[in-house]
Amino acid sequence: MSQQRWGDIRKEELTDISQIHLDENLSPEQKMCSFLEQVGNPYCFLCGETPVQICFTENGPELGELLQAYFLRLKQS
Repeated sequence: MSQQRWGDIRKEELTDISQIHLDENLSPEQKMCSFLEQVGNPYCFLCGETPVQICFTENGPELGELLQAYFLRLKQS
């Protein structure tokens, strides 16, 4: 999924992350699984009408670490 070229991705097939709902009663691991199940491709998605593609460096942090940090920030807001 992370190797998909942007030109090969159809906007109508992307998930709008504003429509994703997470159960606050789930553990962090279950929330990550739920998010991944709902988003489909975590590297290419919509944020409203805006298509987003995420790329990571080879030696950068793992996606799980980034998602965990993201969810922790949301919880603190």
